[in-house]
Amino acid sequence: MSSEVTISHSLRRLLGSLDAEVTQEMQGEIKEAGDIIEAEILKRVPVDSGDLAHSLARKDRPKRLELEVGYSPKLGKKKWRLAGWRAKFTEYGTRGYTPDRWVKGRNKKWKKVYNRISSGQNHYGTHAVPARPAQPFVEPGYEAARPQIQARLDAALKRLLWKVG
Repeated sequence: MSSEVTISHSLRRLLGSLDAEVTQEMQGEIKEAGDIIEAEILKRVPVDSGDLAHSLARKDRPKRLELEVGYSPKLGKKKWRLAGWRAKFTEYGTRGYTPDRWVKGRNKKWKKVYNRISSGQNHYGTHAVPARPAQPFVEPGYEAARPQIQARLDAALKRLLWKVG
């Protein structure tokens, strides 16, 4: 689950044929776009212990004019283990369920007991796990940053084409 900013292949090929000095401005704009996306996502992250905000990862590829911000084991294994794996459950929510138990019956075989939540005699202490509502923060953060990023990249591209041509 991540947001990605990528320049089209044909534009990348055109920029690759130019001098490195000319394309540095575009690379800087891609990094600035990453800062904007990261700030917008961090504004919207639900804070419980703060681990989810700390596990937001980012991968810049300035030579390829690509950027990826989000939660993925590809972006950082250590951050993923911290709390990145929980981001999907927070973003999309979970469904509730009632856990079942396996107990040994009279004939010493394991059997499934469907627990019913009650105050009756066969209550084994399990309880229903409620559904967690969705709290989207990655997609809304990216969508909020998109117009600003597009305007910045368009302006940088116009300046670049003005210099070249």
